[in-house]
Amino acid sequence: MRRVTIGLALCVVFAALPAAQIPYYPPAGQWAHKPPAELGFDPARLNEAVEFMKLHETRSPARDFSDQEVVNGKLLASIPTERSGSNGLVIRRGYIVAEFGAPGDTMRPDPTYSVAKSMLSTIAGIALDRKLIPDIDQPVANVVKDGGYDSPQNKLVTWRHHLQQESEWEGEMWGKNANFIGAEALYGRYWGALIDKPFLHFELCYYQAIDAAIALGLGRVEAGAQGGHKLARGYEPVRTWSAHWIADPGFREAVADFLEREREGVAQESLFLGTRTPFRKG
Repeated sequence: MRRVTIGLALCVVFAALPAAQIPYYPPAGQWAHKPPAELGFDPARLNEAVEFMKLHETRSPARDFSDQEVVNGKLLASIPTERSGSNGLVIRRGYIVAEFGAPGDTMRPDPTYSVAKSMLSTIAGIALDRKLIPDIDQPVANVVKDGGYDSPQNKLVTWRHHLQQESEWEGEMWGKNANFIGAEALYGRYWGALIDKPFLHFELCYYQAIDAAIALGLGRVEAGAQGGHKLARGYEPVRTWSAHWIADPGFREAVADFLEREREGVAQESLFLGTRTPFRKG
């Protein structure tokens, strides 16, 4: 009787264990749809997010890609004559729970820009896992024999160089700037150089920034905070603000005290510099 009782208890325990869930991988070209709520989404909030995306289409690149040479310089490859409008898919556990855009837009082969980084890094991880890439620190030329890695520069390029986007530069980089394109202004924010080249800073960070803003139809260039030397390059002093939260009460109080006194100095300097701009008065 004891053996029977133990056997029944084991049966009950095994019966209570859930069956192992098999991951769902959609067949190529046959992605199934499921209601958002079934996969843990709040349908109303998801719809709110989709409607937001539909109403806030990016302005760059332009629909006809007419701004690409201004933004990126010389095009390195062919580009479509037109891109699709705002569109997208929301996928959860292999199922489509939301889709928006004009019919067929999510299937169009549009330029992906930085999205390509996520896709290529995933593919590279799979290739490394399957030993198709033996070692990311080995030269690509050890595996790829298409002639593209025969030059003295390229024969040393490793998979890691490619993944970190360090492989295309030939020569020595000693100066670089970075501008950001907004809806109404071009923002100049970063500049760095390893050696001093006369006038290079102003050529890259001011003159070319102004040219780009004019070409893009932007109303102004914001060259960043500080710098009375910018007056000679056609920039007027304009007040700017930033928001910060400081956790430590003592430090926060000290910073607030300094800013209170700094504001008065900034106001006086703005008035002083405003009388010395290179623009004609009256």
